[in-house]
Amino acid sequence: MARTTLSHPFDSMSGKLASTDKIVMRTRNGRTHAYTIKHPYKGPVAPERQRTITAFADAVNQTTVILNTPELRTEWEEKFAAYRKKADRYPNSYPKPYTTLRGFIIGSLIHSTK
Repeated sequence: MARTTLSHPFDSMSGKLASTDKIVMRTRNGRTHAYTIKHPYKGPVAPERQRTITAFADAVNQTTVILNTPELRTEWEEKFAAYRKKADRYPNSYPKPYTTLRGFIIGSLIHSTK
């Protein structure tokens, strides 16, 4: 069993560690927790997750095309301006606004495929 001594706020940590394991510190509810995680994950990808990865990659590729085509970019800039106007007018009842045109386009394309 591996044992290591850490600086404050930890006195020590014990458990099994491999040479490829990473120690991650996370703070939740004011308490810091130490986790060991194995990187990179080489297991099989679930079909649902693969569909999500593919949809995101497609949206990013389409966004690149849109941003590089002046006519399409102008159209999306108008949509983004209208979205920001609504989001600023109704901040409590409207979803959190996208802060960039690229993020807005990617989000819109992903949500339109669902």
